[in-house]
Amino acid sequence: LEERSCSTRVSQSSSNKRTMRAAILLAGLAALAGTPSAVALPPILDRVVSPAYIRLEKYVAGKQIPNAVSVPGRRRLDECAPGEAASPAVDHSAWDELLQAHTAPGGEYGGVKALAVDYHAVSADPRFDAYLETLAAAPAELSPAEELALFMNAYNALCIGLIVSHLRSKGELPKSINDLTSKEGGPVWDLPAGTVCGRKYSLNEIEHDELRKKWDEPAVHACIVCASAS
Repeated sequence: LEERSCSTRVSQSSSNKRTMRAAILLAGLAALAGTPSAVALPPILDRVVSPAYIRLEKYVAGKQIPNAVSVPGRRRLDECAPGEAASPAVDHSAWDELLQAHTAPGGEYGGVKALAVDYHAVSADPRFDAYLETLAAAPAELSPAEELALFMNAYNALCIGLIVSHLRSKGELPKSINDLTSKEGGPVWDLPAGTVCGRKYSLNEIEHDELRKKWDEPAVHACIVCASAS
């Protein structure tokens, strides 16, 4: 048993080192392939660098993101009974109003055009904190379609909430949401982000446990946004 345990630790250590080396190489290729400060590559070199970058990105993501495809019983939204959420138990209208009021087209981040969030306006709007309270007090027993809507909205709201909390405490916006990563708590995605249905969640727990592992639904990937443009 001890020998097997030791072998497992060595194997895991080697795997972690390979993933780390791949991540470092991936960062270097990303710098070549198109970061804002990078010089455009000649077409011939770009045809070599870009496919390598995509393959490495897939490898690193495969090591870091939990596999959900093989989880049995994942649902599709079109399998839910028609009208099962006709009388929703959770009112998301405040969140809809906030997004309508404090997002606008025209933002550009590293050459990527995207909808821009006015975090200062969100921070100053009392409806935001009220909506976070709505998420915290949401009932645990919901129809499947309502549960899907709840956790997709919760992911986006709590993600914005992490940025807003930083703004309120530091007086400025972070350059990247990844800047909120801490030595004590680890990656920002694993930090406590807020409360949903009376339970504390991190963004990773919402994305992987409540959404990806329960739903075989393209809307999950289309609707949750990690304060990033791509």
